[in-house]
Amino acid sequence: IWVGDSRAYLWRRPSLRRLTRDHSFVEALLETERLSETQLRNHPNASVVLQTLGMGTPVPSENITTVRRGDWILLCSDGVAVELRDNEIAFILESSNNPQQAAQQLIDEVLQRGARDNTSVIVIQCDGGPAGFIERLVRVNPVVVGWIAALAGMALAAVVAIVAWHLRTGR
Repeated sequence: IWVGDSRAYLWRRPSLRRLTRDHSFVEALLETERLSETQLRNHPNASVVLQTLGMGTPVPSENITTVRRGDWILLCSDGVAVELRDNEIAFILESSNNPQQAAQQLIDEVLQRGARDNTSVIVIQCDGGPAGFIERLVRVNPVVVGWIAALAGMALAAVVAIVAWHLRTGR
């Protein structure tokens, strides 16, 4: 469940799949127009977010997906997507030996390209068992600790907002 433009991906070697869709103008535009990734990135309203926590009454989106042993879940702020295309993210994940290395390489690449927006990355390796869904939660690069804390705070706020929304709407 999410609101906003931070992203979640599923990395199941050798493919990367986005689990979330940004609540943004260009994502909404994709529903009606066929645009290339370059057109989307260069669109004058590319940074316009339609829903965020704290802006009106957002309607959360959800995606239910099954994970397997060895899958990695990548959670990242929009700063990663500003600098890296999905195929570049997949290349970095493919060349990484473990989640910590993957997170560090993603951050390093974003910083090398100028990091025009906040950059937070968390890579979670799934162990496949219901009791131990998360084998490792990896946080790297002390420069982004504040952003990771903010991302965690937003996630907590999202859970509270979603519960309140469900209670209010009866869904």
